[in-house]
Amino acid sequence: MSNPDIKDYEDSDPILSAWGLRKVGEIWSRRGEENSKHPYVSPINGYVTGLAPITMFVGTHEIFYPDVKKFDNILSEKNHPHQLFEADKMNHVYPIYPIEEAKTAQYQIIDTIQKAY
Repeated sequence: MSNPDIKDYEDSDPILSAWGLRKVGEIWSRRGEENSKHPYVSPINGYVTGLAPITMFVGTHEIFYPDVKKFDNILSEKNHPHQLFEADKMNHVYPIYPIEEAKTAQYQIIDTIQKAY
């Protein structure tokens, strides 16, 4: 929640708030790890070497959008296999909602899994 661009997305995210996420992050980081920068708390702070290919789904109206874009750039710079699916004007976890955009995302998830196995 340290990305300064997050403030530009907070008002468009009806589900998550920076304040609430900071509080949850503080609680989570105390569960075995005292450092809120640990990759278990924030994967953007981790190493990508040795990780499996990564697939990310993000809506342009969610508070995590700036960090997901930043992580996407990190993965590209490291030449790590990954794919990013961006959905215009969608919220956090949009693929689980009973909406048309979710159906598209669900087919993308199925396709990704089938290609991997």
